[in-house]
Amino acid sequence: GMFAVGGDLAILPFVVQSLVMVGEYLTLSSFLDGIALTFCLPLPLSFFVAFHGFQAAGIWSALLITIGMLLIPLLAATLPTSKSRTLYESGVTSGFVDGVRAATAGLTF
Repeated sequence: GMFAVGGDLAILPFVVQSLVMVGEYLTLSSFLDGIALTFCLPLPLSFFVAFHGFQAAGIWSALLITIGMLLIPLLAATLPTSKSRTLYESGVTSGFVDGVRAATAGLTF
């Protein structure tokens, strides 16, 4: 999740390496089917990892990988902005902080 700054396609090398090459949980054909399915649906590409987690190890794997893909970037986006309350309340930088918070949340999801 933390490497998805360049877009969701930035995580594909990590996912193919861990699921297909190293772990051998999936075949390359199954992996490519999941990518094709994700591009056909109006979902973020990071959710295809949950699909592959389900294929590899069932519902608990899909649940855990979805939490990992969403929770870590969400915490990384919200914790620094919640600690910067003094900047926000100063009035001078409040508009900038609002814009950065919205952009970070948009990039995360």
